[in-house]
Amino acid sequence: MAVARIGNLLVKNRTITLNQLEEGLKRQREKGGNLGSNLIDLGYVNEDQLTSALATQLGVRKAELKAEELDEDVANLIPAEVAIKFNAIVFEKVGKTLKVAIADPTNSFALDSIKLVTGCKIEPYISTESTIKSLIERLYKTTEEVSTILNDFDKSGDLEVLEELIRQSVDYMSNKEW
Repeated sequence: MAVARIGNLLVKNRTITLNQLEEGLKRQREKGGNLGSNLIDLGYVNEDQLTSALATQLGVRKAELKAEELDEDVANLIPAEVAIKFNAIVFEKVGKTLKVAIADPTNSFALDSIKLVTGCKIEPYISTESTIKSLIERLYKTTEEVSTILNDFDKSGDLEVLEELIRQSVDYMSNKEW
């Protein structure tokens, strides 16, 4: 089965006109980048329309993600660095399979890396780049704040003092009779 080019698919679905496709291709030749980004920049499609067309083109499901529905424990199955690097987020776990929303589900290196880190089978879904970035920022904000604080302590040489205070607190709490 031949895969339709994204531009042709957008024209076929009447998302853009043939003239808009030609303008997008012209801009792509002049400025580089991919056709989808150029069509977005020209204002002919929005990110959601492009993602829907890409889902059809690639034969992957589209993830409709909402922050309030995201299970943070599941999302945290991949470290912040991996999520940020690959613009991907885990949104569901079924047995040993993780459903991963990713902006580029054709990135086999990213999917293999997530599989390696988690030890789970990966089921890729596509989602808009901005949605995933927004969820990643929200999810890992606390983690980043803690990392920033620890880095500041480390730079000032006070990290050892903080670690000792934590050790003393743990020792005190473990010896305390409640």
